[in-house]
Amino acid sequence: MYNVQNHYWIVGGSTTQIYSSAGADYVPVTDAVYEAWLASGGVPTQIDTESNLKAVFVAQYPAGWARLALEQSAQAQLDKNDRTATRCVKAGTVYPPAWQAFDKALVAIVNGMDTTSTVLPSAPKNTDGSVDYPA
Repeated sequence: MYNVQNHYWIVGGSTTQIYSSAGADYVPVTDAVYEAWLASGGVPTQIDTESNLKAVFVAQYPAGWARLALEQSAQAQLDKNDRTATRCVKAGTVYPPAWQAFDKALVAIVNGMDTTSTVLPSAPKNTDGSVDYPA
């Protein structure tokens, strides 16, 4: 039975690695967990490209594609920051430079310019030491 949260995909006919939705990453075909999954009757799905595999995850299980989940988290954080920046502008308050840099880091994740980060950057601390959004 297909379970998108615990399934494997052979991408582009690879014979050395396989994509694991449970691990949200590629694993070698000799991976013990994968071999046990096969032994229990699991059958991996052939898919032609990583782009098409990503489309499966967008539709069925975003958390199963680590990069997709990170991009979605970055976008949610950026949306929250954008609302705060707008409030600052409306109030005539400068949006702090540290928060502007934080936004740029989030944008780099969302638009694919930062391909090495695996977690969101830390929010800057405000002058009072908090990490809440600036007033």
